[in-house]
Amino acid sequence: MALLMKQSIRPFRQLCAVFLGALWLISAGIQPAAASGKPLGEFQVKAAFLLKFAAFVEWPPELVASRSSTIRLGIVGQDPFGNILPPEIIANETGGISYLIDRLPIPEANASGCKLIYIGGEDTAATASLLSRIADQPILTVGEGEAFVKAGGMIAFILENNRVRFLINNNRARSVKIRISSQLLNIAKVVIP
Repeated sequence: MALLMKQSIRPFRQLCAVFLGALWLISAGIQPAAASGKPLGEFQVKAAFLLKFAAFVEWPPELVASRSSTIRLGIVGQDPFGNILPPEIIANETGGISYLIDRLPIPEANASGCKLIYIGGEDTAATASLLSRIADQPILTVGEGEAFVKAGGMIAFILENNRVRFLINNNRARSVKIRISSQLLNIAKVVIP
């Protein structure tokens, strides 16, 4: 079991090692690269962002028992991350934050208990339905494209000149008392006020 856990965490370690550099590179408009010199894949970069977003977000005080508590991350619908995100990610890999990753099919998605969800896939009606069901809950929602933030999502990944960037709907986050750090807001492509 320990060997399996080490093997499943190995790709994640590489992501963590380059994340801070990737933030700087992306904000500077430079494509990040892995230690091997090859550019990281789109979903490797997105996975790194997804896991680091929690470090730049404050949830309502009543929801947070402690800073080092485990965050339940729901991957809803199509899962583009595969083995990049193992089922459990331990604290020392993510700067003190532990993650439990649940893969949830979109029609039955029960996001209760999740602090962060990524909604994947092309089914805009299902995405809109899920966003509507959780509209009053303090869950950081992450998805793909400008339509996602316009539909009520909080953070959306976009590709610009083959670089992963993101949009933030800060009004939506504030409406459920989620506070997004100015550091994250400053590197976002567009911040919807």
